Amino acid sequence: MHDPSCLENSFTNGDRSNRDERGLWVEFADEAQHEGVKGFLPLVEDAKLQQFSDVFNQRHSQMPRAVLVGTFYKAKPRKDAELGKISLAFGYGHMGCCHLFVVSQVESVETQYSADLDYSAYWSTSAPRWCYSQESYDIPTYADIRSWQQAANNGADLWRLDPMKVAEEQLDAMRFGKFKDTKWLEWEARIPEDPERARYFLAPPDARPTATLLEASSQSFRKTYEFIAPDRKSRLIIVVARPYWLEELAGSAARVIWAPVASAKVSCFAPGEEPRPQPDEQSLH
Repeated sequence: MHDPSCLENSFTNGDRSNRDERGLWVEFADEAQHEGVKGFLPLVEDAKLQQFSDVFNQRHSQMPRAVLVGTFYKAKPRKDAELGKISLAFGYGHMGCCHLFVVSQVESVETQYSADLDYSAYWSTSAPRWCYSQESYDIPTYADIRSWQQAANNGADLWRLDPMKVAEEQLDAMRFGKFKDTKWLEWEARIPEDPERARYFLAPPDARPTATLLEASSQSFRKTYEFIAPDRKSRLIIVVARPYWLEELAGSAARVIWAPVASAKVSCFAPGEEPRPQPDEQSLH
């Protein structure tokens, strides 16, 4: 569930700024089984439901647009935990995370989508298998990106229609600008002490140049760039996309700008380097 009219909260429905906010857990009526949840209508199993299923499966990680009719169940407020006790969630879904929406009918489904727009609900970077930690960097706000689109609409900063130039600006912000002071270690893998098991992190040969922004993957609506450090032990990863939620403001899909939607620094072993536990890992034993 995603609403681009909700300003900052619509930038990603997976990363809410207020962690006390509830997400939305969605289930179809034929599978909804929660204590105290009753009164919703049975699922209408018709051609619209089948069409929704077909479109959903065809679009993989790209969201479909549909009108779903159902019943909403509000999660209970979080209760303050007593001293020394854990506060339990009083919602629905995984570990009581969320409000609940039980779908009883698919009213309509949109079947036509622009191949040049990214309909993802949220974005992330993916590190190569042989990397062992990832530090996430900030990205421009929803308001920033909308202001850039408005400027492009008025004929200014048209370089934002070039994904490489947009990635270069984000790279400068990560290396020298406002995003350089990240301290957000998103994940870290423990390197096994057994040399044979540690070889899982052995990096393959890589002849690509270092200290250069390189296009690592490309789609018509999303591109990933990498900047490899001279010692090849770390790399900056930048994902740029043409978000679907800019189409209305741009006036057409063709006029939607590129924007940074995810960025991170990953630490890896250099090609040919024998993977070993890091010093701080050894101190944990």
